[in-house]
This record gives sequence, C-alpha cells and structure tokens, in this order.
Amino acid sequence: MSYQLNKVNPRNFHKTQVKFYLILIPIGLFMILPVLYILNHAFKPLDELFMFPPRFIVQKPTMNNFEMLWQTASTTGVPMSRYLFNSIIVSILAVLGNIVFIAMAGFALSKKKFRLKKTLFEINQL
Repeated sequence: MSYQLNKVNPRNFHKTQVKFYLILIPIGLFMILPVLYILNHAFKPLDELFMFPPRFIVQKPTMNNFEMLWQTASTTGVPMSRYLFNSIIVSILAVLGNIVFIAMAGFALSKKKFRLKKTLFEINQL
C-alpha cells in the first residue's frame, strides 16, 4: 500500500485505488444478478415464465403470482404466514446475535492486550 503513508482508510480518493474499483465493481454487479433474476421472475406471468427462448426482463409484470401463493396456501392448509413470521424472527435474531458478538470482539480487540492481537490486525489489513 503506497497511498497516503499506508493509511488503511484514506480520507480522499487516490489514483492507486482505481485498480481496486476496476476489480470490485464488476464482481459486485455479477453477484447481484441472481437476486435480480429471482425478483424479476416473481413478477412474470406464467406465459412469460415458460417462454422459449427465455427472457431476462419481464414484459408484463403482474402481482397475480403472489395472490395465487396466498390463495393456494390458505386452501391447502400450509401456514404461509407462520413460515413468513418464523423467517423474520430467525433473521432478526441472527442480526442481533451478530451485532452482540461483533461488539464484544471489537471491544476485546480495541481495549484488551493478548498474544495474537498484532497478528489478527495484520491479517485484517491484507
């Protein structure tokens, strides 16, 4: 690292950072494609969903798929609202657990002295 006297988080943009952006931006765009694909397919009507050749972008978006999901779930006895509630609870608990764990780790790394502290910071700066 040769920019701004080896500061890990420089205050201003420096030309040596361009190489990182040229690598990270395409990777980030590539990683968001599956999410866009799923969201796009959620709003496709059935005739577009099974079209050949398939299209990535929906032509006639519809909310009918979500209505059919709730109707089918209510008539078959599948507790979709319970599954949704369970997913929300698990997600919230996972986020809160991570926040607590990260806060404790951050406190230990900033205030305590221990043998591998310097090694952990060097690994983190790679």
